[in-house]
Amino acid sequence: MSGLDLASFDWQGLLGQTTDFAVEIAKKQSKEVVSSISDRLLETIRTKWEKVDWKGTRNDYRKNLLENLSTTKILGNPKTIRIEDVYTDAFVFDRISALKRFAGDINSLQTADSLQEGTRLPALEVAETGDNLFILGRPGAGKTTFLKYLAILACKGRIKKTPIFISLKDWSDSSLSLIPYIANQFDLCGFPDAEIFVRALLERGDAIILLDGLDEVNEQDSKRKQTIKEVVNLSLKYKKCQYCLTCRTAATDYSFEKFKYLEVADFDANQQIQLVTQWYGENSEHLKRFIAGWKENEQEGLRDLGRTPLLLTLLCLAFEESLVFPARQVDLYKEAIDALLRKWDTSRLISRDDFYKNLSFSRREHLFEAVAAKFYFDSRTVFRRSELERTILDFLRDLPDKEKSEEADASIVIKQIEAQHGLIVERAVDIFSFSHLTIQEYFTASFLVKSHDEVILNNVVEVAMQDQKWREVMLYTVGLLPSADSVLEKMSKQLKNLRGSDPGVIRFLGYCHCDALLRRRKNGTPAMVGTTSAAMVKRRIEEYVGKTTNPPLTSAETEAIAEHFVKIRNFLHTREDKYDFGMAADIVTSAAELITKQPSRAAAILGGYFTRPDQFISYLYACRLMIECLEVAVVKQRKIYIESIMSINDNEITGALILRRA
Repeated sequence: MSGLDLASFDWQGLLGQTTDFAVEIAKKQSKEVVSSISDRLLETIRTKWEKVDWKGTRNDYRKNLLENLSTTKILGNPKTIRIEDVYTDAFVFDRISALKRFAGDINSLQTADSLQEGTRLPALEVAETGDNLFILGRPGAGKTTFLKYLAILACKGRIKKTPIFISLKDWSDSSLSLIPYIANQFDLCGFPDAEIFVRALLERGDAIILLDGLDEVNEQDSKRKQTIKEVVNLSLKYKKCQYCLTCRTAATDYSFEKFKYLEVADFDANQQIQLVTQWYGENSEHLKRFIAGWKENEQEGLRDLGRTPLLLTLLCLAFEESLVFPARQVDLYKEAIDALLRKWDTSRLISRDDFYKNLSFSRREHLFEAVAAKFYFDSRTVFRRSELERTILDFLRDLPDKEKSEEADASIVIKQIEAQHGLIVERAVDIFSFSHLTIQEYFTASFLVKSHDEVILNNVVEVAMQDQKWREVMLYTVGLLPSADSVLEKMSKQLKNLRGSDPGVIRFLGYCHCDALLRRRKNGTPAMVGTTSAAMVKRRIEEYVGKTTNPPLTSAETEAIAEHFVKIRNFLHTREDKYDFGMAADIVTSAAELITKQPSRAAAILGGYFTRPDQFISYLYACRLMIECLEVAVVKQRKIYIESIMSINDNEITGALILRRA
């Protein structure tokens, strides 16, 4: 698509119509008798317009538009990005989320994605139909980038119309009417009167008018209402043109009758890979490393954030710093939230006037923490408007008097939250959720850290060690704490409680522990105390198992436990160069090999008295969570916590060899 398709910029064909407009205006402005000057006036005006270098004007306009629209920057990052290099096919829904209704049981919804309805349509194909479009989307969804891409395509001839790109905020701040403002973009072309040309262009319907950011227009002094009025009037007067208007979801209640309403869809997995591939280049070593890390199970939270183009771009920038995804993902989430909460508007000099802005950024964070924790503690990721309003009002009422507003209207605050940064969004009529589950989890963790409530924290630790739904919250919590020793101490105690005194489990761990010690001695690796007796203990366990006739585990139980051990082993081995996990890595390796290579022996050791495999699997999950927390937490007693992972003592092993159950 290099070069300019002149057919899409047939400005010379406007000569006659432009001349007629010029004559008409001149007649209206003249104080002399029209019949006595019309011939001379017509000749002068026609001569002026015939001298216009139409090819030169087209090229000047195209060059200027491409210079202004072809690149962008992300939140002030010094790196300039060419839109065509990273543009990813956008998709839109033909139904607006906030206008859909959900009549089912909200408690049955596991995720907000369950509410997603409507047909995903390629945005470019929809734009090429020529329909007028009102495009809604959350902050960072790619609305402006899409409009800029349409302008670029029009400049290069794919769209057979002259692109006119208008930042509605800039226009509103200029105090100019719309036609004169547009004409300013054509003044550089060398027309005798750019406004006359613009009117002729619009009259013939040769323009695609791209109106960006209705939500960015200040509502003070009815500026936004006046902007909407002029846009509607323009679209009604020049019906042959195509209009594409963007706005943040929930930022307007206004109706555009002649426009097709669309909502920008989140990125799916294919779009994410497409953007990253274009960012790094298909054959880039950086791309290979990004994709490899991106697909790891523990990056699920990052993949969730990456459904928003802005946040995916931020992740690409962060990855470039070290070419790995950090273990402390909490820092990336904090940066993402900061981008949406603070930087996205301020980086573009946008100031919004409302009640909500009276809350400081720290208070806004406190508000989100209260909302996130309230519903997460209730195992809720989707909630009704009435519930959300009550939670917000409770928070506002508890503020110091000097921070309170006389208009503490929760419904207004909800609307402004969604319109300004989209951290909470309306998924269907009166049904809300956080824009990303990861964001709710982050704010819940932040609430736990700031609450300093030991009772709540103890309860969360106990639940998190058994319920994988709390995994991310636990990791973020220990990552945010300046010192996580108190939490790790609770986790260490919980590990022992989960393991319990089940003889089968103790025999199994004892066997693997001894095997790990013997391996260390054989390999010349420093081992912990007890190496000399390890062989004896191992033999005793083998002898015990050989004498018992207790039924072993089922194959399904064995496979489930094996899968967990293998996951933990692989997790530890990918990090062994960075972190010292003591005997834990060796014990897990022995356990994984035993249960995968000798399942009958492993089942025999665990069998008989081992009647609750689910509990053992929960224990294994808790060990893994403990290991993951040690990766990201600042602690003073690291060695003690490491030793608590899958550790037992000789007395426990002895007891396991002599105990019998009734």
